Amino acid sequence: MAVALSTSTLRDLGDIKTLPKKEKMFLTKGLKNETLFPVLPTPNEGFEVKVLPSVSIEKLGCKTRRKSGHCQLYIPDIYKYFRSHWPRDAFCVVGITMTDLYPSESFQFVFGQANYSDSIGVFSFARFFLRKQRSVFATTL
Repeated sequence: MAVALSTSTLRDLGDIKTLPKKEKMFLTKGLKNETLFPVLPTPNEGFEVKVLPSVSIEKLGCKTRRKSGHCQLYIPDIYKYFRSHWPRDAFCVVGITMTDLYPSESFQFVFGQANYSDSIGVFSFARFFLRKQRSVFATTL
């Protein structure tokens, strides 16, 4: 039986609870009268965005390293987890985290990375914060 791929999914990599309330709302609901992913079809067109249950960094089985005082997650291991835990109706899976990311040993860190051929991506909001946990983008919300 064929399943329609009608869902874009967000997966919290276990640490988004540290986000301030406004940013958490932005990630899950978008802005008033706007979608978080404006290039995707809207729910009226049969497409929806689901927030999947949180998965801990430990459960990811992800290689980590410490660089410049920050814990960092290895992106290829995150992709491997997403591929093996794919929702049946998912068009794509996007991970969000408050931990730094790195795609290879030669990189200091990246804000995110997407693999369009596999419809997966992961993005970190770790570097969007200033001292005292004040968000750089909170003033726009």
